[in-house]
Amino acid sequence: MPPSPDAARPVGPALLWGVAALAVAVAVAGALAVTGGPRKQRAYRLDEQRVDRLRSVQSVLNDYYEEREDLPTRLDAEAIRHVVGRLPDLLDPETGTPFAYERIDAGRYRLCARFALPSPALGRLNEYFSSEDRWRHPAGKHCFPLKVDNERWEGHGDK
Repeated sequence: MPPSPDAARPVGPALLWGVAALAVAVAVAGALAVTGGPRKQRAYRLDEQRVDRLRSVQSVLNDYYEEREDLPTRLDAEAIRHVVGRLPDLLDPETGTPFAYERIDAGRYRLCARFALPSPALGRLNEYFSSEDRWRHPAGKHCFPLKVDNERWEGHGDK
């Protein structure tokens, strides 16, 4: 007896390959939508490096202040190394240009950098770390108003 017209037809290999290719395309498009693609990830990593370098500069400036009870008038690599004994990377990781530094007074200053992207939203686990807020930034040039961490040396000057 011949099969009825309502009977299920076997699925051909071409249809299975088509469905598989569509699934792969949807997965790749979804991954790109979530991550922003390789360019955005590279820009994000460079911005993270900028913030890491600025934190390092901040740490060295705290050490400089501990030694001199003042801040340098400019970010002179050799002068800072002579006083502190170490030197952070003072250059943007992408362009190689120096970060901008402005001494406001003996204990306050600004560090500036140009960022490719705004800071990502803080995750729930990071919302309690106020030091992370200090380094949030928009895209483009941004300056961080900073001051010497005086609490770091409490009790050290009382000899």
